[in-house]
Amino acid sequence: MTIVSAMFFAGISGSAAADAAAVGAILIPAMKKSGYDSDFAAAVQASGGSIGVIIPPSIPMIIFGFLTGASVGRLFMAGILPGILIGVSLIVVSTLVSIKYNYTNTTVFSAQRVWVSFRRGLLAMGAPIIILGGILTGIFTATESAAVAVVYALVVGMAIYREFGFGDLFPLFRDGAVISAIVMFIIAMASIFSWIAAIENIPATLAAGLLTLSDNPVVLLLLINIVLLVAGTFIETTAALILLVPVITTMLPALHIDMVQLGVIVVTNLAIGMLTPPMGICLIVAASISGDRLGAVSLRVLPFLFILVVDLLIITFYSPLTMWMAGIVSA
Repeated sequence: MTIVSAMFFAGISGSAAADAAAVGAILIPAMKKSGYDSDFAAAVQASGGSIGVIIPPSIPMIIFGFLTGASVGRLFMAGILPGILIGVSLIVVSTLVSIKYNYTNTTVFSAQRVWVSFRRGLLAMGAPIIILGGILTGIFTATESAAVAVVYALVVGMAIYREFGFGDLFPLFRDGAVISAIVMFIIAMASIFSWIAAIENIPATLAAGLLTLSDNPVVLLLLINIVLLVAGTFIETTAALILLVPVITTMLPALHIDMVQLGVIVVTNLAIGMLTPPMGICLIVAASISGDRLGAVSLRVLPFLFILVVDLLIITFYSPLTMWMAGIVSA
């Protein structure tokens, strides 16, 4: 249920950290109450949170589209099947670990409860429908669809669910402004570096260096994955995108893949980086909610990291997984 909830919330937030925090605040205590070890509950939630940047809408995919000129709509569609693949894989791993450690869920399944929850949350699902539908039909740009979705969420939250009122808007706007300012500051600093790198022709030099190692597309893609996995471990996602995408896209002709597939590969790598310290934001958020040491949660997340790397290789070398859905937008 934790992984499935994370997948649904990913269709609303577009942020792995928000996914891990919002869903984890509810389900980590619930898992602990049901008898799961605290560090395992945090590991499951952290792993599920990483899906937040793969299933559309995805903030990193928007940034990738901005940097490369790739269609954001195609990027969003390309992330659907990989996101489902990762979600199913995480469910399988969490089930196997639960069997190994004899975790038993004391909550009795109730179809009626599922239906009631689905009915109550149906209106909330309108937000991702607006975002994806608006972009795919050409009614909105990515920015416009986000703005319309925010207005929709305000109307639903205030007038229908009545979860907050006008007095709660200022903290919401303030927090949104702070988060936006942080992201823009990172972009500003990284843009300065990118400008210097462009002046010094660093992207082309680095790309040429990698191409001297091999001209085999399979080897090059493996090297790119390794570089991105290491970068995602130590560099914040937005900064990593701005710093590395110009280098990687320079090599695109030698890779023999579509820019959209490359975007999904890049974002998936950085999503895995969100589960590895010291910059593993999903790991940090989940550990802070559960109250466990980061090292303990890091150990419990290793089986999930293994299956994520397997999924990454499938996404990298089986292009129909990404390009089939992306082709719908092209059509």
